[in-house]
Amino acid sequence: MVSDDEYHRGTVITRLSVSPTDESLLQETIEQWKQGCQIAVDEA
Repeated sequence: MVSDDEYHRGTVITRLSVSPTDESLLQETIEQWKQGCQIAVDEA
């Protein structure tokens, strides 16, 4: 098992620089992906 310290060293927070239009599209895509995941869980 990975220790908490190793996990935090391997985790990076990335902030993308995108236009407002691209940000909106990205947020919509993420929301649709989450909905798809929930549908898959509900059907399992």
